[in-house]
Amino acid sequence: MQAIIYLFRCPKGRVYAGWRGVSPEALRTWPRRGVGPLPCGYIGSGVAWLPVARRHRKALRWVILARVDGDRADVDVAEVRAIHLTRLIFGPRCKNIRDGGQGSTSEEARALWADPDYVERTTKANREARKRPDVRAKRRAVSTALWSDPSYADKTVAAIREGCARPEVRAKNSTSTAARWTDPDYAARTTAAIKEALNRPEVKAKIGAISTALWADPGYAERTTAALQEANARPEVRAKNSAAHKALAQTPERRAHLDLIRADAAAAGTTPEAIAKRQRTRALNDGWRLLAEQHPEWWVP
Repeated sequence: MQAIIYLFRCPKGRVYAGWRGVSPEALRTWPRRGVGPLPCGYIGSGVAWLPVARRHRKALRWVILARVDGDRADVDVAEVRAIHLTRLIFGPRCKNIRDGGQGSTSEEARALWADPDYVERTTKANREARKRPDVRAKRRAVSTALWSDPSYADKTVAAIREGCARPEVRAKNSTSTAARWTDPDYAARTTAAIKEALNRPEVKAKIGAISTALWADPGYAERTTAALQEANARPEVRAKNSAAHKALAQTPERRAHLDLIRADAAAAGTTPEAIAKRQRTRALNDGWRLLAEQHPEWWVP
């Protein structure tokens, strides 16, 4: 078999080494260096490398470290040597996870994720990485750039809707969401984050604009109103809402809020304007009662 041993490098200095099978002609004629993908369009296949390669696709720089014309064992030896040297030279900037050779199969990947220790280490490392301000800023910039592309947004939204509509996906999401919300730490963090986001002026303005546009559609308004009425009429929903309101009323925050409302109402009822309004209403009602007593025939249907 014929293969090249390549080294990719992105503008940020991260690198990835591997091998690529080629034709005998390509083995002889491909240049030693280049920019962007390899002449065949390949940009590497490592799990840790692919996001980097896709982001910097046109700016990648590559070099052919070796040209191998032999059997698969020769290719494996050359790849392992290249990855080893790349790690020695570039250190943590090397994005190769495995040592090379035959690589990992889907069965090996499943075996890794079946190991609780591996899952815990990997999940913890990902979680810690995503908390770093530089990583958060970078992920936000990438996401914003992607969603600003209308074709990407339309395709992604359509795929999400199609996936979420499948019964098995809905059941799986429901189970996993319910399990997460049983964790007090997760519930507290998520609730705080949602409240903080909903209180931001730009978020409130965006939600208001979306809601106004939706309710301006008569079809949407009719469907949503009918669905809400139907749901609220179900006994299990009424019982659930009642229990939720009763539980909410027992919380210190809610009780303090209700006490404040009652105090405001009591204070409002003692103002001169409120007293005068009640007197006018009482006089009007007394007048109607007197009129009914004097002319009962007027009130016979």
